[in-house]
Parts: sequence; C-alpha cells; structure tokens
Amino acid sequence: MSNLPRIFCEGPGSDNQVVLDADTYHYLRDVLRLKPGESIDIVSPTAVYSGQVVMISAKPPRIEIENIISTAISPPSYPITLIQCLPKGDKMSDIIRCCTEMGVARIIPVISDRCVSVPKNNSRSKVDRWQAIAKSAASQSRQSAVPVIAPIETFTTALAQINAGPTVVFWEESSMSLATVMSTISISPTTPISIIIGPEGGLSAAEVNDAIGRGGVVASLGDTILRVEHAGLVALAQLNYAILTKD
Repeated sequence: MSNLPRIFCEGPGSDNQVVLDADTYHYLRDVLRLKPGESIDIVSPTAVYSGQVVMISAKPPRIEIENIISTAISPPSYPITLIQCLPKGDKMSDIIRCCTEMGVARIIPVISDRCVSVPKNNSRSKVDRWQAIAKSAASQSRQSAVPVIAPIETFTTALAQINAGPTVVFWEESSMSLATVMSTISISPTTPISIIIGPEGGLSAAEVNDAIGRGGVVASLGDTILRVEHAGLVALAQLNYAILTKD
C-alpha cells in the first residue's frame, strides 16, 4: 500500500495553493514533517490532486503544490450507512476509526433502549470529535471521501433517515446468515445499503420489529457473540464480501 500522505481539503486555486485548517497544518508540518519536493495527495469533493510540495506556510495555514495531476472521483459503489447504537465509554471512537477504514459512507450514532452510555450534554462536541477521527482514518486508509458522522439520534429517528435501499439488522437472536439474506436482495452499484448494530446489551425485540416494519431484514453475524466495538467491523467485512461475490 502507498504511504503517500493524503489530506482532505478544497482543491488548489489558480496559484496552486490550498488553504489548510489548523489540524491539517499541524499534521503536515509537525507530524509528517513534510518537506518541499515530497509528494502529496489532496482530495477535494470532486477530484484527487497529486503533486509535489513547494512550501507549507503558517500565516494563513496553506500548502502550495506543483506538477499537479488531477483524477476525478467517481461516486462510491454500494454506499453503506452504519446505524450504531452507542456503546459504553469511548468505544465509539474505535468503531468509527475501523469502519472508516472499511469504507463506510455514513455513521449515525443512536440512543437505543439498552444503551448504557447516554450523552446528557455536549453531544455536538462529541460528534465533532468523531468527525475528526473519521477524517484522520480516511486519510490513513487512503479513502476517496470522509464518512459523514451524523448527529446523535434516537433509534426511531435514525430509522426515518435511512435512504431507499435494503436495511440489514444484525441481531444475535437471528439464525439467518448475511449471505442468505443478500441472496434475496436485488442491488446495483448505486444502491445505498444500511446496517444496524446494537449496543452491548443488544437490540430489543421492539426495536427489531420496528426496523422490520420499515422494510428491514434480520441477519446473524455468526454463532459467537462479538464485542460491540468489533461487530460493525465484522458486519462491514461480511457485507463487502457478500456484495463482491453476489451474482
């Protein structure tokens, strides 16, 4: 895998300069210690700009690149939304980091019936921090986009935000494999897919029935019970494989 640095910003202007936020400037100058002549990828919403560093300046934070080659970004195939019920402690950070590396397009943090950790305030600051984690993970794993971390929602409100397309509810009481479920679903590369992962105590039967009532299908992740911070990662890996091998 290439170790070429990758950052997410607006594309370079006519002067080949790119405005940086404070965190990205710190990452390039103090963490990577990027020097003139070294290569970098700058990912905008529509294209990837590859070039060599001319200079990095602090006031205002910006980078100038030369010998630019741009490559248009195609829309993602099978964009996946993860509806993740909030786990205890700071496990959500690990979930976001790992699922970003697996290419998830959107994550909706959810308060469900059996959530132990329920934010009482500063939920916006939590989401902002999670978004920064997603951005860092997308850069490290060389994604073409940063997943959107939605505001914290109730389970019912999150269900109402699901895009058209199949929704797979992973529930430990199901005996149906994901491969079996996917064999019954008709999808194309533009089809959005949503998956639902419960908290440590799992989803309640009422929540599962609510999701089924909105068109969701229930699947199992296997015979063992996974830790909540691993479930989303395993679900995405299984889903990506099922899509890849689907006739």
